[in-house]
Amino acid sequence: MGQMMGTSDHSQARWWTLAVFCWLAMVTTLDATLVNVALPVIGSMPGADTAALSWVVNAYTLALAGLLALGGATADRIGRKTSLYIGLALLIAGSACAARADSVPTLIAGRGVMGAGAAFVIPTGLSTISAVFDVSNRALASGVLGAAGLLGAPLGPLLGGVLLDLFSWPSVFLLNVALLIPPTLLAWKLVPETRARKEDTRPFDWRGATLATAGTSALVWAIVGLPGNDWLSLRVLGLTATGTTILAAFVAWQRRAREPMLDLQGLNRVLAAGVTVLFWCYFALLGSLFVLTQYLQLVLDYRPLEAGVGVLPVVATTVVAFLAAGKLADHWGLRAVVLSGLVLVAAGLVVMSAATPDSGFGIVLAALLLVGLGMGTILPLVPLAMINTQPQEKAGAVSAIADTGRYLGGTFGTAVLGSITALHFRADMTGATSGQAASELTAAIRASAEMGGGSGQALRETASTAYTAGMATAHLVAAALIVVAIPAALFLPAFKQADPWPAPALGANGGS
Repeated sequence: MGQMMGTSDHSQARWWTLAVFCWLAMVTTLDATLVNVALPVIGSMPGADTAALSWVVNAYTLALAGLLALGGATADRIGRKTSLYIGLALLIAGSACAARADSVPTLIAGRGVMGAGAAFVIPTGLSTISAVFDVSNRALASGVLGAAGLLGAPLGPLLGGVLLDLFSWPSVFLLNVALLIPPTLLAWKLVPETRARKEDTRPFDWRGATLATAGTSALVWAIVGLPGNDWLSLRVLGLTATGTTILAAFVAWQRRAREPMLDLQGLNRVLAAGVTVLFWCYFALLGSLFVLTQYLQLVLDYRPLEAGVGVLPVVATTVVAFLAAGKLADHWGLRAVVLSGLVLVAAGLVVMSAATPDSGFGIVLAALLLVGLGMGTILPLVPLAMINTQPQEKAGAVSAIADTGRYLGGTFGTAVLGSITALHFRADMTGATSGQAASELTAAIRASAEMGGGSGQALRETASTAYTAGMATAHLVAAALIVVAIPAALFLPAFKQADPWPAPALGANGGS
């Protein structure tokens, strides 16, 4: 891994290929959170209630998570570069659609197309890297690729804040088009075409793809609908039961299909532990950013740019911890470092729950520092453990499972924590006002401005207190779920520097 120069494997072309995919990894992850700081502005559109705003965020992640395995399988069959350009076309088209949207449904549709495009782009990165780098350098390349993707999530609110401080909300989607043009042009020359097999005549698992997409869609649809429905309503319970049943059918089909989309045979407890940890970490990170950006703008009255800058501490600490994670694992062992990271994340979420309308930014800063340090030690090590403890022929299935767990975690985190905050807000506002202002923070702030005087100020203070209380409850729930993930982390391997790490399991096929 240290011989970065002087061999054909480390030719300039291969490192430029890695650079292209790092840029795309950052953009596709950034797209999941870039829109967060624009939500209060988008909330002024007709029909933009809390459930609709959640769908603006979740349409991207849901389409991505539901179609990720399909995108990986398609890349292995038709070629990764070809699949990459299908994804890039969808990403650019969806971004343009979102930028020109004059209604919430159109905006949600554009976000969904963007997510579908990302589902075809993301699997091509790891599989192409595994094909162009040899075993001794594949771990380095995949680690750099993972770091680039990790940085996208907290950078989204920052870039969105800068744009909203200067332009209107469609600019966040036009930025996405601008960010996608350079890699689209560079990939044509720098990214080689690779396939799992030269001639792949295996039948495509359309049944598996349909079941996976339908099951995850039904589950997230149920969760996102919570702000406008009772937790035990027939709609919520029906969609939850439907999604769970469909996903159970998907698992059953994958175990008996001759050519399954995901090979689930022989997957061990390390994989189960890894995907559990990744799911709850992304649940907490993206869910927290979703409710936090609205708190910063609507409760603390930050401008969009200031709200974006406000999340920078989590970026800085995540990068620092990411760079130190490998050395810490060499000394203390991977399992111990991941467990410590989970404790830090849970502590940060508890600290965040102490924020009030009058507490200022100090509590938020302390919480972001803790969460960033914890996430930075967890997110690079868990996928490494999952891949390096599996046989080479399982690398594709492992990659797809890890990515699906991460993106589903982010989707569910945004939906659940947003729903908890909204339900708590609505309960606390009962009797304080009526109409939409009793259920939406944006509407309550707008109503208080229209009322003016002492009564308007009282309404704003009541609404801010209600939202902050809901946000506190959401963060305590997230902290409890991170604690629940700690027993799962005990099944991760306790590799240390003295232990022989297995060779990376990514084979030349590298499929997802």
